Amino acid sequence: MLSLGPSWPFTIFLIGFASMILVYFYIMLTIAVNPNPIHLDFAYAGIIFNLYLLFGGILKNPGVPQSYIDRELKI
Repeated sequence: MLSLGPSWPFTIFLIGFASMILVYFYIMLTIAVNPNPIHLDFAYAGIIFNLYLLFGGILKNPGVPQSYIDRELKI
């Protein structure tokens, strides 16, 4: 069950803003001259980890009791 609370407009803004930052970091990493592969791997891992945390925070249960979720899923 996916639940969007009263702050769903902010969530859309947050995803858009995160997308702009992602594009910016990608452009900055692609224009680097002779980058160290270890630094690139670390930067890409950091970006992926931040996106994971962002979507984990957006999609996690906002506090809906499990009994209510179970009842709605049976319907």
